[in-house]
Amino acid sequence: MEVVELFSTPEMSIYLCVLAGVLGLVMGSFLTCAAGRMVAGESFLTGRSHCDACNRELDALDLIPVLSWLFSRGRCRHCGAHLSALYPVSELVCALMYVSIVAHFGFSGTTLEYLILASVLFCVAMTDLLGYIIPNGLVLFGIGAWALLRVCFAFAGVEQPVEAITSGLVSALVISVPVLLLALVLERLRGKAALGGGDVKLLFMVGLYFSWPLALLGLFLACVIGIVIGVAGRGVLAQQGEDEAAAPAAPAAPAAPAVAAPTASPTTPAEHASPATPSTSSETAKSTTQNVEKPVSSALIPFGTAIAIAFWITICEGMQILGWYLALF
Repeated sequence: MEVVELFSTPEMSIYLCVLAGVLGLVMGSFLTCAAGRMVAGESFLTGRSHCDACNRELDALDLIPVLSWLFSRGRCRHCGAHLSALYPVSELVCALMYVSIVAHFGFSGTTLEYLILASVLFCVAMTDLLGYIIPNGLVLFGIGAWALLRVCFAFAGVEQPVEAITSGLVSALVISVPVLLLALVLERLRGKAALGGGDVKLLFMVGLYFSWPLALLGLFLACVIGIVIGVAGRGVLAQQGEDEAAAPAAPAAPAAPAVAAPTASPTTPAEHASPATPSTSSETAKSTTQNVEKPVSSALIPFGTAIAIAFWITICEGMQILGWYLALF
């Protein structure tokens, strides 16, 4: 698709990048909030934003991306509860995504298409990072947006619909089907799930937006980034374990007098006679979220986040990376 170049002057370049950055900040704030509500099983289409600690509804001054967090020093203006730095960081990352796409593709249909994809990927990265889930709704939205764009671009005469649809479907199958087969084989060999269905669905959706060489590159980068995240996560957990082991033990509390435990009557259900086994955080997230697919392997590696990062790189630098690789031969 032809890219319309608008960066004729440095002033115009700065102006468009600033606009993209502001839009990215606003979208980052909205998508981060939406991701948090999806993880909590709440609707992001209704209800006002509120403080999770005091449940006080937030005013307009509390919702300015990045600045509100800085001016409040990372605390709620009403109750003083600490607010995670994830909010301003995620907003800045989304702004950077928007600016990088506009800077690479100017003002074109390609820019619109990749901004939509980047928004979906950003929201998926946040849900996977916060709750290890990949909502089916986000995947379906990405597929629907791709199909709608094909129709619009066909009517505008900027692409051949049959060729574009065929290319997208081939790319989607090229990166999703092998991963699905590999996951099934590993599950058969290990006796437990090796990869969640949400990851495979996400790969199929993302593949629609790329040619098959770029899709394969994105898959490769996602695997590399996933390994890095996994190794780093294991290192953090190991360090935490060492710190806990090195911490001085607390003095033992005086022994309480022995008290006979009440014996459950024969008519008492077993689940009432003994406490229920605590559920893991991943199970809790899955039970409180509707219409979502939880990647099983994401208990250690949020692979959806790795996919989002990898295909952001592919959007901006994929052609340059492929050109560098092919030049080696």
